[in-house]
Amino acid sequence: MSASRPELAPWYALLNLEGEALLRAAYPYLLGREIDPEGLVHHLQRLRAGEDKLELLAGLRDSAEGRAYGAPVAGLRGARLRRRCRQLPLLGSLLRRCPNAQRQQRDAARNLALHERLEAHIQRHEQHYRVLSAEQQVLGARQATPDPALAELRERLRLAENLNQELRARLTALESAPRAATSLPSQVPASQTPATDAAAAPASNLPSGTVPDSFYLAFEDRFRGSADVINARLSYYLPTIAANPALIRGLPLVDIGCGRGEWLALLPPEVERLGIDLNATNVELCRARGLPAEHTDAIAWLAAQPAGSIGAVSAFHVIEHLGFERLNQLLDVCLHALAPGGLILFETPNPENIVTSANYFWTDPTHIHPLPPAFTEFLVQFKGYAHVEIHKVNAVEPEHRLHEDSEVARHCDRWFYGPQDYAVIAQRP
Repeated sequence: MSASRPELAPWYALLNLEGEALLRAAYPYLLGREIDPEGLVHHLQRLRAGEDKLELLAGLRDSAEGRAYGAPVAGLRGARLRRRCRQLPLLGSLLRRCPNAQRQQRDAARNLALHERLEAHIQRHEQHYRVLSAEQQVLGARQATPDPALAELRERLRLAENLNQELRARLTALESAPRAATSLPSQVPASQTPATDAAAAPASNLPSGTVPDSFYLAFEDRFRGSADVINARLSYYLPTIAANPALIRGLPLVDIGCGRGEWLALLPPEVERLGIDLNATNVELCRARGLPAEHTDAIAWLAAQPAGSIGAVSAFHVIEHLGFERLNQLLDVCLHALAPGGLILFETPNPENIVTSANYFWTDPTHIHPLPPAFTEFLVQFKGYAHVEIHKVNAVEPEHRLHEDSEVARHCDRWFYGPQDYAVIAQRP
């Protein structure tokens, strides 16, 4: 192996080069030496004959000289597989006829670049996490009493850990996504090229208006509260779960909008469970914790289940995101999928608390409108559920209330410091 490797741009930058420029840059990076004239002629002929650049780079890296040099290269596994498949007569002929190869090659290069950037992000955040952990241990050893600096450090550590989990989930999703074949077609009629490019071209130069999954993950980190607070609030519902006959019979509980899986992880071990979420990163995080989860629309999923096959459906802070028609559909499909005695458990912000309805509710831009408890109770009864109960929970801490024995103080405590959330719990008859 060479004593020192030349400083080069990341290896995937080679994919932006063509012909002789590609070969003259690839040899120093992958083999540690300049290309010889015979090798230049040989590889130029291969490229002009239509060989894929990724497969050519994979061949150089996997040669005896490339393995000895040991250049760091990630993302060539697919190219190596295609290279081996292309050596088979029938399969190789089919791969050479693959359409849209030039655009797919650009997509592959972009995915590889994203892969490299995500790995770099993960390494930086893991290093940051280790530094924070060391600082926390030092502070904990120096002072056993509560300290604001220690609390701030713990919060930074929690946020760093959550961000690291999100980056790993996004990297897992990228690596598990099917990679498009990048072989060049043997013959592409010139008349087809403009049409293909026109179809692939964007209709506008405006950026996409789609809100990424990472926004909502960061939003929940900031506003939802720590894991200890969430678990303490969710524990209120565990006696209801333990006493439900449909769940006791072994039917599963389905949690809509499962997030990172706090409720799924809190359930008793004997309860079968499944999380459903439209945020793909949340689903990956649940699966990384060993919790079953599906990335799909909950209403469509429940409608496709056999009648009476579900023990319970829970949804924490979901129904305020639904319009009236979608809420009606959700109640209908739950009634279809639930077994007799099966329950729904829907928690939502309580608009009877004026601070919640006028301020906290609107912090989330995806909320549609508050749902008064009386309306939700009536709607659930109207849809045919039995034993409908409203549980008002998560009241403001007593130290914030008015310490005065008067009618005015009692009204203020009720309207400003009362329960911030409520749950509707009901059963299928």
